[in-house]
Amino acid sequence: MLCNMHTRIGFFVTGNHGESPALFSGDTLFVSGCGKIFEGTGQQMYDNMAIMAALPHPTRVYCGHEYTVTNLKFALNEDPSNFDLAEKLQWAHKNRLNSHPTVPSTIEEERRLNPFMRATNATATIALRARRDRFKVKTSRSSGSISSTEVSDRSSGTNSASSGISSNGSH
Repeated sequence: MLCNMHTRIGFFVTGNHGESPALFSGDTLFVSGCGKIFEGTGQQMYDNMAIMAALPHPTRVYCGHEYTVTNLKFALNEDPSNFDLAEKLQWAHKNRLNSHPTVPSTIEEERRLNPFMRATNATATIALRARRDRFKVKTSRSSGSISSTEVSDRSSGTNSASSGISSNGSH
């Protein structure tokens, strides 16, 4: 499960009987996002997403960074009619405002909400990652807080139906 950098690893822990398994995904899978591709390829990222999507749905996902709000804003920008994304973004905003984490997620949630896990092929994964790399969220200069205005590169005019994102959460 490598892609961000070849020296990174992830762990899948099955747990005791009756407990949900856990995935420690490092910098590969984030809540509604994925890591930058420094040393791997778009095909490897797509393949990794497929591997993780096949894990049991209740698997808890523990990622290496708290990028949830920005990732959800990007995902909603890609799929603006996805009510579940809007609802999860509100939840994440509330948690962060109260200094609570948004991690863990679950594989079931990621299959529904994460555009990288919903990508239909490696080409779509590469295009998504390129758009995510250009996606910016404005912050207030005085407080450093995130505002509701996003600046993003949507020059391609794509949406989830035409960008290689599955609407049913399957690879």
